Amino acid sequence: MNPGIYRPSLQIATPPQGLLGRPAVVTMPLGFVHPEAQDWAIRATANGGVVSSTVLTAVSDFCRAIDAAGIRDRFLRLNLFCGGNLSGALVPLYRSASTAANPIGSATDVNANFVSGDYAETGVNAGIKGNGGGKYLQTGLVASANLVATNVHLAVFLASPQTTSFNYPEIIGCKSLTPATSCEMLTATTSSSTPAYFGSGASSVSSSTFNPSGFLVGSCVNQQDARFFINGKQDSPTFASTVNVMALPALQFYIFALNQANASQIGHNGRASAYSIGYGMTPLQVLEYHTALAAFRLALGRA
Repeated sequence: MNPGIYRPSLQIATPPQGLLGRPAVVTMPLGFVHPEAQDWAIRATANGGVVSSTVLTAVSDFCRAIDAAGIRDRFLRLNLFCGGNLSGALVPLYRSASTAANPIGSATDVNANFVSGDYAETGVNAGIKGNGGGKYLQTGLVASANLVATNVHLAVFLASPQTTSFNYPEIIGCKSLTPATSCEMLTATTSSSTPAYFGSGASSVSSSTFNPSGFLVGSCVNQQDARFFINGKQDSPTFASTVNVMALPALQFYIFALNQANASQIGHNGRASAYSIGYGMTPLQVLEYHTALAAFRLALGRA
């Protein structure tokens, strides 16, 4: 039996100080805990979160489902927005494509102006609620340093869509003006599609659904294959291009806003309960991801 995986209980150091100034320790009877879920729980608690056994079990089951599907290496950053409060929710589960790789991006999602009332962990309205401007998250994950335009995915679970008419509010994105290149996913409220861009219009794809909510994935696996998915199903024709795509921006991704030349633009006012950034996914891989996330959502009453 691997002692790094099986745990009859999990001890998490919490911010309150115990005797002699040492961190207080909470013992949680959890049984079989995935090591990446255990690591996340320790980091979330250290950041001020409160990790319940129910949530940790759900995160552990999610990790096992991702491993079983063989898609763990598709993720450079993934956040399930859980951890008891906003502080815990800002700690991503994955920060690299494997446990052997060095973490990339910020240790937490850096909060710009969200408050505790913007967050709920459980229920159908779980997640973080945007305001359409001024509230966003910084990931520290720089597009050009970690991804290429022909091998990238952007994903978000929108528990609620954009509620006001606005031209392309941003869900995930970064954009350089010189040269003009972007990697982003936007919700269209003034046209009939929701696009994702991977470098330029030469490598982009749009949904067929107007202002969608649910699990949205834009994925490009090569120069001739970019697709958009909603709730695990492809939602538009595959986009193929023979035009050379541009390099991705040398900028970090923002969530709930576009990082345009290191300034937030075009905020989104929907409620997001998960996001990920990483390498391109095939339709089967997206379906496996959707299935794992749906089970996680059900466990937290988010479905």
